[in-house]
Amino acid sequence: MLLAAFPLSALAFTAQWPVDCTLGQTCFIQNFVDHDSSPAARDFACNPHSYNGHDGTDIRLKNLAAMRTGVAVKAMADGVVLGTRNDVADNGGGENRKARIAGKECGNGVHIQHADGYRSQSCHLQRGSIRVRTGQKVKTGDVLGNIGLSGHTEFPHLHLGIWKNDVAMDPFTGATASMPCLGAGQGAPLWASRVLYQPTALLNDGFANAAPDKLRMRDTPISHSHMPSGAPALIYWVDIINLRAGDVLTLTLTAPDGQVFATRSITNEKPLAAYFGFIGKKNSSGKLAVGEYVGRMNLMRADAPIAQSATRVKITD
Repeated sequence: MLLAAFPLSALAFTAQWPVDCTLGQTCFIQNFVDHDSSPAARDFACNPHSYNGHDGTDIRLKNLAAMRTGVAVKAMADGVVLGTRNDVADNGGGENRKARIAGKECGNGVHIQHADGYRSQSCHLQRGSIRVRTGQKVKTGDVLGNIGLSGHTEFPHLHLGIWKNDVAMDPFTGATASMPCLGAGQGAPLWASRVLYQPTALLNDGFANAAPDKLRMRDTPISHSHMPSGAPALIYWVDIINLRAGDVLTLTLTAPDGQVFATRSITNEKPLAAYFGFIGKKNSSGKLAVGEYVGRMNLMRADAPIAQSATRVKITD
């Protein structure tokens, strides 16, 4: 009865970007659809930015602080709401997680029937944020809820699943998930507007006055723009997603006189979904040189720059 009340067959399916964010600035794609039938994983571009059996696209935020501001998830196309869930806690990992979320791995979500046999599911939304109800007609761009941390997830993101006639699809190629990867720029994307393929990105970087805690920085990052010369330490930290084997990451902290205060370079040995690292020194003399310090991150892949950043902090008396 729901489907008969809405002329789905009259609508051609294209997908609008489903999150109120700017890709590459305030949100990032952590995982793509897996196109590898073996226990390994390959995204549509034949790179390892997925995991075995992953049937959707994971659009993540920088940190939990960003999630708490309320980032809207939108309907990617017209449709009818098939079902919702709105009561799963936003607690990510922790003890007994599997038991807590058994049967609710999607967390809070919205399931929508679209035109031409397409349907979508938006998962991991914030508890209490769902704004639509079962049976409701939605238009492209209607707000469904907010990105959250509910269900089977350890970072704030939207898991967007798309199916056609009950077969999982990849919005970047318009191909089924069971098809082998095609390579970047191949296929016929479902996206109404071009969505760039940029899986590797710097999420956050900044300065701290002590060795930073990874979990705390991924909740509410500390990034000082000014620090006193008597600070106990000067630390430059970075949080990066989707490194590949062979990537070379160099962190450099430069003092006001242009001399290198601290540096570190690593060659990544295997694909990493996320990397958190830092460089710096304790303030053993009790007085850091006054002036501007610059923390630089440079990520190279096959001798080509992939991501770069230069962040500054002023040390004052």
